[in-house]
Amino acid sequence: MRITISILALALGLAASGRVAAEPLERRGFTLEFGLGFGAFHEIPSSYPNDSHLGQSNFSFSLGGFLRPDTALLFHMQGVASMFEDGFTVDMAGFGGVHVQHWLKDRLFVGGGAGMAIYSYGDALLPYQDKELHGLGVGLRSGYSLASSRTHSLHLALEVSAGFFSELTTITETLVFEWQWMPSNRHAPAP
Repeated sequence: MRITISILALALGLAASGRVAAEPLERRGFTLEFGLGFGAFHEIPSSYPNDSHLGQSNFSFSLGGFLRPDTALLFHMQGVASMFEDGFTVDMAGFGGVHVQHWLKDRLFVGGGAGMAIYSYGDALLPYQDKELHGLGVGLRSGYSLASSRTHSLHLALEVSAGFFSELTTITETLVFEWQWMPSNRHAPAP
């Protein structure tokens, strides 16, 4: 929980200190996102004494298109993997599904969606004993563009998702550095 509050404070601080782009963008057409970062996930109820798994690797990927200049419909996936101290036990929690990305300003966006969640755990040396759960997943995210051009944006995003399984629920919190490509963008016409 402390990680979430710290990451949210950082994201809000970046958003509040940002400058508005001199020329607003008209986003349109195809878009692609790829991100790497770090995160944590929690199991409810916990199967371990410590239910928080700090992710050693986090990824995100989105593919879709802009329906309006400020709103895109995407297929979005994200996940967090964590290796235990024994060096052999690996846990992974992730989400993939339909996602809407809405740009509130030229540098600030929010998004959310629903789809399939996955939770996998097992021993790296005995992969046939791995267990994988599938369930309903929901995700929310917010991002701030640190640098952008007409067709590229580098942003910092905070994402929180939940996976609902018959045996447990997982909550993931991630901070991701993302690159977004929007090849059909153009500068908005002057009023």
